[in-house]
Amino acid sequence: MANGGALQIGPDGAIYVARAGTTYLGRIASPNEKGTNCNYVDEAVDLKGRNSNYGLPTYYNSIIINTDITIENACLGDSSIIKLSGTVPDSISIDFGDSSSVVYDGLPLRLAHLYSDPGIYDLTFIHYYPSKTNSTIIKAYVFEVPEIDLGRDTILCEGESISFNLDGSAIYTWEDGSNSQKRTITSGGLYHIEANNQSCIKTDSIKVSFKVKPEIPFNDEYLLCENDSLVLSMGVNVDYMEWSTGDTSHQHTFKEDGKYWVKAGMHRCYDSMSFELKVFTIPQFDLGKDSNYCNIDSLNLSTGLSNLEHLWSSGSTQDNIWIYESGLYSVEVQNGPCKSSDLVNIGFFESEAIELEDHVVCAGDSILIGTTERPGTFLWNTGATTSSIYVLDEGTYTLEYSNSCDTYIDSAKIELRDCDCFVHLPTAFSPNGDGLNENFPPDFECRFFRYELVIYNRWGQKMFESTENANNWDGTFRGVSAPNGLYIYHLSYMDQTGLHHVQGQVLIVR
Repeated sequence: MANGGALQIGPDGAIYVARAGTTYLGRIASPNEKGTNCNYVDEAVDLKGRNSNYGLPTYYNSIIINTDITIENACLGDSSIIKLSGTVPDSISIDFGDSSSVVYDGLPLRLAHLYSDPGIYDLTFIHYYPSKTNSTIIKAYVFEVPEIDLGRDTILCEGESISFNLDGSAIYTWEDGSNSQKRTITSGGLYHIEANNQSCIKTDSIKVSFKVKPEIPFNDEYLLCENDSLVLSMGVNVDYMEWSTGDTSHQHTFKEDGKYWVKAGMHRCYDSMSFELKVFTIPQFDLGKDSNYCNIDSLNLSTGLSNLEHLWSSGSTQDNIWIYESGLYSVEVQNGPCKSSDLVNIGFFESEAIELEDHVVCAGDSILIGTTERPGTFLWNTGATTSSIYVLDEGTYTLEYSNSCDTYIDSAKIELRDCDCFVHLPTAFSPNGDGLNENFPPDFECRFFRYELVIYNRWGQKMFESTENANNWDGTFRGVSAPNGLYIYHLSYMDQTGLHHVQGQVLIVR
């Protein structure tokens, strides 16, 4: 061989070519093939700066016999991956450390083994070469996959919660970045968790939804009157209803007192409550009939229900009151929500006669006759039923008055007069004894109530004075005939129309 050197078959079955003064080895990959099919490569193995001077040894030394083994840690349920590289032995025996083993001719580049339990396994590799045997022990780690189960997606009711308590040595990571093994969910959403045990990862998620509990719109207590009924209804916003009576309809009617409960549900969310129904009797009482009483000054009115609430028209809240005058009296009695009322008209009367007065009135005028208003009944002979009446006509008017004490009758006589009063005064008279015009007499056509006549001479001396219209002036003064001439008179009188004054002159002629 040029430059000297040697040929040597290697442990991989290829022939390696060494030439003096070179820094590489040639390699015939397929020595059993002819020509170029032998796949010769001149610079197949780099000697890393060293020179080939004397050829190759005739045996395998420890430098050349070298096998690299790597094992990837595995998760339980996955196969452990074993990778081999380096010097190819005639055969290799592998004990997996779990009572199983395998023998391979040559060198497998990659193989897998499935362990049934987690743990640390000692793998023993025995390499068989023509001149020697090597053994290698490498540990294989099989880790348990974390067990994690958040359960199925769930629907909770308002006010409820769901809690998780995760066991084990894995590292837990929630979707919010937290790492706690304990968590309580109180609001709706999608929750995700990752469990990591030495890169053996398990994930799970759960969707939590919250539903609102149905609101039961009832009171804790109801008050009801006997013979009435209470109707309670939930409406149509629930899909489950149950009453303590056994009824399952949305509406129920109650009539008897007692304690009850109701349960309502919607979307499997339930709420319940208890309530009490109290039934009250309606107050029964009677103040009696309307009544009149004679010659008493007080009366007691009572319902006889001292244990119930009262309100009288007088404002009293007692079960009885004393009354002292005629009138209409009422009371309302309440028992819980139940109310009853009654009223009574009470009249107080005394033995009191009536007195009517006679009257003279001017024709065409009216006059009010009668008595004061008082309890009782009135009946006039005209048919009127009031205590007093106006009359225009002359006649006798009779009133009959009755009360609880007695019946009284009296009459009034009405006389009409012509009230247009004319006074006639002569302008002269002759008191000479011939029987004609002997006096100065004022002549009245009506009745008067007051009269005064005074006569003066022309010097103002009082000659005559009279307060009786029948007493006329006879023309004398102190028994002596007054001289002829003019005299002045003053006349005052009162009739139905009022007080009047008349002044004038009269002449004495003899």
